[in-house]
Amino acid sequence: MSKVLFFSPNTSILYWTYPEALLAEALQIEKSEIVYINCGGVFDKYCVSMSAFGLNKDSSYKRKKEICALCDHNKNKIKSTFGLKGYDLKSYYVTEDEQIINQTIQDTTKETYLDFQIDNIYLGRLALFEVLITHKKNNLEFNDDEWREYLIAFKNTLISFYCAKRILAKEKPTSIVTYSSDYSVNHAFCLVGSSLGIPFYDIHAGGNISDAKNNLIISKNYASFFFKELIRFWPNYRNIASNKEALNHITNHFIELFKGLHHDAYSTRKSTKKLNIREKFGIKPSQKVLVATMSSYDERFAGEANGRYRSDLPLLFKTQVEWIKELIEISRKRDDLFLLIRVHPREFPNKRESVRSDHSKLLEQLFINLPNNVKINWPTDNISLYDIACEANVFLNAWSSVGKEMSLFGIPVVIYSADLVNYPASLNYIGSTHDEYINKIDQAIDKGWSFERIRNTYRWYSLEHNYALLDISEGYPDSIKKANKIRRIFLKVIKKMAPYNWFAFVDIDKTYFKKKGTPLHARKLIHELIVGQKNTLLDLIEPESFNNSSLEEETELLKVEIQRLLKTLDPDNIIEGISSKTLIDNLRASINYKDTLETKKEFEQLHL
Repeated sequence: MSKVLFFSPNTSILYWTYPEALLAEALQIEKSEIVYINCGGVFDKYCVSMSAFGLNKDSSYKRKKEICALCDHNKNKIKSTFGLKGYDLKSYYVTEDEQIINQTIQDTTKETYLDFQIDNIYLGRLALFEVLITHKKNNLEFNDDEWREYLIAFKNTLISFYCAKRILAKEKPTSIVTYSSDYSVNHAFCLVGSSLGIPFYDIHAGGNISDAKNNLIISKNYASFFFKELIRFWPNYRNIASNKEALNHITNHFIELFKGLHHDAYSTRKSTKKLNIREKFGIKPSQKVLVATMSSYDERFAGEANGRYRSDLPLLFKTQVEWIKELIEISRKRDDLFLLIRVHPREFPNKRESVRSDHSKLLEQLFINLPNNVKINWPTDNISLYDIACEANVFLNAWSSVGKEMSLFGIPVVIYSADLVNYPASLNYIGSTHDEYINKIDQAIDKGWSFERIRNTYRWYSLEHNYALLDISEGYPDSIKKANKIRRIFLKVIKKMAPYNWFAFVDIDKTYFKKKGTPLHARKLIHELIVGQKNTLLDLIEPESFNNSSLEEETELLKVEIQRLLKTLDPDNIIEGISSKTLIDNLRASINYKDTLETKKEFEQLHL
């Protein structure tokens, strides 16, 4: 019999814990033995769950114990509801390990922690993740307060490591499953498994924010590996027309992005009033608008620091600062262009985090003495990305998801590396040398907006948001499904009361346990994936298995979705572009689009 170990140290967060339990139940029905491992309060000094509920390392002992109690409460409910068996890390945290860990912490300095490793697992680096993300750091220079927080994370990482060695030696599971393997204690536990030849699976809510909890990413290794696998399979799917259900689902995602309410939607809400972007930023009618969308650097830096991302990629621009400097110099020599630099909202306090990044302070120094045709769109301007998109000719991107979002609107995007983006680089123009980069910008301006780019990007999103994900909606109890509308109102209230970390409060209710949902129908597929040690669901399905449309049917369906986008982008037909071809103009005109031999050739050119 196969054995699957679920490492679930954050049961207070039901948004994470419930999907884990649904998978565990499915595997158990398929005759796998399940071992359900929880924390048991061993990380009681400070942990991810405490952070999710708005606590920090200096919060009171009482508040921290309340989170531990909630974890225990949910753990017991999950185990009794789903019939899961297991135990806590705490029961395997022995005195001998505690003494070694305490001595290690005492001996660790700012000069030695990066090189600390056991069995070739660099635990000192793994422990960096939460600290770098929380404080939005782009360097490893810690003040005393940050260092104290790091040492707590390091101790937790060591505890996870030593407990994992004992537990995995005893259980010898076929596979390990955890929600988000990036977090340091999860990462350490999983890497101990890898060192023993046991694969680990990362699970995460789907990327479509209209129903994220209903769809699950399941991938061997990390979420970043999942996207690499999608890109690897993309040639098998790019020529398959999307069906009505997939297209509708994707548009739902964008409509939610326009609203700006979801915790994963960083942009301000799309304006419902007339907003003249050219007038706002002083853009001449004759100038082509280039929008450079910056990314939040600390997340990538944290991934490089803990070994998840490569830091030695051969990039045209080593940093975003270098990239933006070059764009400013290009624009300084070109009065026909207007460069609008959009600083990522995460660089500043926002609805998820109360901290300003180190990177944002560097940017302020960079943005001194700019030419007249370069302006900055700061998060404090409260202007939606989608208002700017209505006037943009070309987007310039580093590694933001904006690169695929704008492609879905038909707007050309230029990137400087295929290695940085989590989508096929063929959705954009790529310039990997200085001259090629400038040429690609001019080419993007010249060729402009494209309906076929919309088609191509909808097909990518069909793969990312539909085909590659596991639908777990039937697993939720009816009480959760019926509560959706009420919960949306609840979210708005919570956001005002607790502007940071409010998303963690979404699932503090009894509705999960009033009545159990249906066991997942796809349990055999889940078993084949996790017990069969496949990479993703794409290893087990065929592109032809989806109910897809003909090219002509897809074109008509796309027109319907474009009309839905238009109703949200321009609900009262109030936007009248100053330039001859704005996004709204192009979307309106596309309603009369016809498939021809020429348009088919244009689609093929997008993949060259």
